[in-house]
Amino acid sequence: MKINMVTKTINRSIPEERVNRNDRFRVRYKDKNSFDELEVKIVRLKTGEQVLFKFPANQLPDKDSIYFTTRVVDGRFIVEWKAF
Repeated sequence: MKINMVTKTINRSIPEERVNRNDRFRVRYKDKNSFDELEVKIVRLKTGEQVLFKFPANQLPDKDSIYFTTRVVDGRFIVEWKAF
């Protein structure tokens, strides 16, 4: 186990007009060998609601990014990852 784990944090803000449009949001991490964990914080701007996802770098695709879509169902903010 690594003692000094390196975390890369990426913040994404989702404007209200894009929440339910099937838009894909890219999270670009570039070189996954430069960190141990990717932390993605997603904020729904209309409500300030936040969701946090953590991914071990060794489980990320070899390409340089992953994607997610968002939607609201019964008032609940849902994030669905598309690149796994």
